[in-house]
Amino acid sequence: MKLSEMNTDQLADALCAIAEPMERIGADDEFNKKIAEFAERQKKDGGVTKLESLTGMIATTIPWLLSRHRKDFYAILSVLSGKSVAEIEAQNGFVTIREARMCLDKELTDFFKSFGATGAEQSSQQPQEA
Repeated sequence: MKLSEMNTDQLADALCAIAEPMERIGADDEFNKKIAEFAERQKKDGGVTKLESLTGMIATTIPWLLSRHRKDFYAILSVLSGKSVAEIEAQNGFVTIREARMCLDKELTDFFKSFGATGAEQSSQQPQEA
């Protein structure tokens, strides 16, 4: 279930459960380096389509993510899918991919991006008082 579809209690529980695995992934310097390299390539390539961009991001991060943070990925997907980690490990790989895609949530990514914003970026994102 997408975080944006959860009620407040479900959301609080889910955020508590995924915070630690998300932190381990986000704190990994190699992961951040791969994301920065991908972003730099995107700037240079300029006119790529959304599909090309998504394909590039997947090719850049998924093999690395699954080799270094597989248990973290499973823990996050477990919370969002409502399945146990053991169920995710045992299910068909394409089911896992489909579930991961269904759980991707713009609100989720925006939420976690907001923690990486600098003070200037955060203040520009704050609603202006009239």
